[in-house]
Amino acid sequence: MDWKYYRSHLQKPVRGKKKGELTFLFHKADVFKNLINDLSKPFLKVQFDKVACIDAMGFILGAAIASKLNKGLLPIRKSGSLALRKKDLAQITLVDYSGKRKTLELNKTAVSKGEKFILVDDWIETGSQIKAAIKLIEKAGGKVVGISCVGIDLKYDVKQLQKYKIVSVRQTAKDDWF
Repeated sequence: MDWKYYRSHLQKPVRGKKKGELTFLFHKADVFKNLINDLSKPFLKVQFDKVACIDAMGFILGAAIASKLNKGLLPIRKSGSLALRKKDLAQITLVDYSGKRKTLELNKTAVSKGEKFILVDDWIETGSQIKAAIKLIEKAGGKVVGISCVGIDLKYDVKQLQKYKIVSVRQTAKDDWF
């Protein structure tokens, strides 16, 4: 499916927002199924072990993609969300698209050395969150081989991500994602 198909199911963005509300893509089973197919199909022949996904919207997409591809799931959480011993946590702090500092964490006991991951999130705007998640997976001993997301903002420095297989239904360098 192309972006026009998905856009037809979104509500126009409210004032001050660039993107339409993604949850509208989840309301109808056929639209959600098509989205998951589009975000997962290019990885059918890619060798990887698990799907990693970023809190919160990435969880919805990542869990569906992992199920579709019959892979395990590694959630990357916001700081303080995992009830683990400190020695079992891998953490990284970043400045996100809004300019706010935040910390992401994962259960490093769920990552085997050399394990390969597809990383899933909803949007890549500045690229800071996805880059931090890649570093976090690598810090835990894993390796990212692909990225899947609904959209990528090409205005920002996402060149570092080009070494990965990237799948999205929307890539734009415009201020208006809609």
